[in-house]
Amino acid sequence: MSEIKMVIVDDHPIVVEGLKKVLESQSDFKIVGCFNNGKETLSFLTKNSVDLLLLDRNISDYSGMELCKEIRTLYPNMTLLMLTNRSEKGIILQSIEQGVNGYLLKSISIDLLIHSVREAIGGQLTFCREVDRILREPADSVGSEISKLTTRERQILKMVSEGKTSNVIARELNLSSLTVDTHRKNILNKCKAKNVAELTKMAIQQGMVF
Repeated sequence: MSEIKMVIVDDHPIVVEGLKKVLESQSDFKIVGCFNNGKETLSFLTKNSVDLLLLDRNISDYSGMELCKEIRTLYPNMTLLMLTNRSEKGIILQSIEQGVNGYLLKSISIDLLIHSVREAIGGQLTFCREVDRILREPADSVGSEISKLTTRERQILKMVSEGKTSNVIARELNLSSLTVDTHRKNILNKCKAKNVAELTKMAIQQGMVF
C-alpha cells in the first residue's frame, strides 16, 4: 500500500498532537509536517511532496479560506480537507466553492475522521454527519433551478458533483464525450451557475450528492 503524506495546519498544539497520534495509527498515513500558520505551510509545500492537507479554518496569519484558495491555485491536485469548529452553512458552502475535498467538524469521531481522510484521498467529496445534515437543508431558489433539468441532466449533474470527468461520465452512461459536454453546458445555463463549484453546491443542497 502506498504511503499517504499529510500536513496538519492548526494553531492549537494539543489538537495537532492528537491528530498526529490518531492519523499515524494507520500504517499508510505519514504526517510530514505540522504548522500553525500559512506562511510556513506554503514554504514547506514548495519543497516537499504532500498528498493531503488537513486545515483548520482559523489560523494565525491567514484565514483558512485564504490559505485554501492559494494552495488550490498553486497545487490543484492536492487533497484539501477542512477540520474546524465552524458549522455555519454559508461558511461550509464557501469552502466547497474554494475547492476543498471535504468539510469536517472537530467533534467527529476518530473512526469517521480516518474514513473521511480515505474518502477524500480516493477522490470523493466527504462530510461528517452534522455537516451533511446542514447542507441538506433545502433552499427554495435552488430547488426551482434544479427542477428545470431533465432526468438525464440531473443524472449528469450528480456525477459532475461527485468529481467525475466528462470522459468518465461518457463511459459510464455509454454516451459520447461531446454529448456529455453539451449536457454540462445546458445544466450550467438552466441552473444559472458560473462553474462546477456552484453546481456542486446546488446538488449538495438538494441532497443529490451522498
